[in-house]
Amino acid sequence: MRFKSRTAGLFVLFFVSATFLVFMLSTTSAAQTMSKGAQGKTEKEHAQKSRGGGGPDANIKSDSEKNDPGKQVPAPAAKGGEKTKGSGPGSCAVIFDNRSSWYIRLYIDGAYRGTIAPWGDSYAYTGSGTTQLYAAAVFNDGSSYTWGPRSASCYGTFTWQLFP
Repeated sequence: MRFKSRTAGLFVLFFVSATFLVFMLSTTSAAQTMSKGAQGKTEKEHAQKSRGGGGPDANIKSDSEKNDPGKQVPAPAAKGGEKTKGSGPGSCAVIFDNRSSWYIRLYIDGAYRGTIAPWGDSYAYTGSGTTQLYAAAVFNDGSSYTWGPRSASCYGTFTWQLFP
């Protein structure tokens, strides 16, 4: 009788250990698959200090976005828009990765696309191809830090890490 309970205990211990091992391997494999599937190009950039007072920034065409009732921007394929086949134009997800403690204004092709909070991420969809990226952290004393302009060849995803 004692032999059977000891064998059962070892069997339970083996079963729990094997289940834990399978769980750990599948979690690691899923994480590796997700990181491979989400790959795109990542660029890192450090800020450049500006003293301010030098007039308008030539890299900024529009500092706010107002909706035009006559203009409709088509949804990207990832958001239910038309999917393209082959090498035709598609969409690109630009991921702004704020690695600073500042609020940063984001611009794509000179147009304001939003503000990213300290240590946050922001996403913007553009057409595939080359896009001009620019970012600015503006301070209340008139100074600022800027990133770019950066020409980004974007097909799929492009991550831009903004460091102080």
